Amino acid sequence: MPDKKRAIKINYCDSYDDKYAMWILEKYLPEDYDPVFCDEPDFLFCFPFGTNFMRYKNCVKIFFYGENVVPNFNYYDYAIGFHDMKFNGRHLCLPFFNEFIPRLADIGKKDLPGGGDDPPRACAGGSDSS
Repeated sequence: MPDKKRAIKINYCDSYDDKYAMWILEKYLPEDYDPVFCDEPDFLFCFPFGTNFMRYKNCVKIFFYGENVVPNFNYYDYAIGFHDMKFNGRHLCLPFFNEFIPRLADIGKKDLPGGGDDPPRACAGGSDSS
């Protein structure tokens, strides 16, 4: 019998487009969780296009940004996005261009710098291991 997925209460806010927010959540939520959307979430995924996140209390706020915006850790518990920064394990560097790296294969290895031997790196500083 397969393991039952763990239900987690989630929601999102301040996205410029519901389709974009849903795409991000579907892409990055681990498959072993069963997301349940609700008005009192355990995890709130916040985007940089508003201030509705301030209405939510008693939840973990995760700021997801693909723009050149600096996350304010006074508002958010965690952030995922553009900057190569360390903040006590609370930030994951995942620039939006990573979504398009797999498409580089479409142009052919011969067109890549170095013949395609060195794959592009997400962030120069590597992972935040603190």
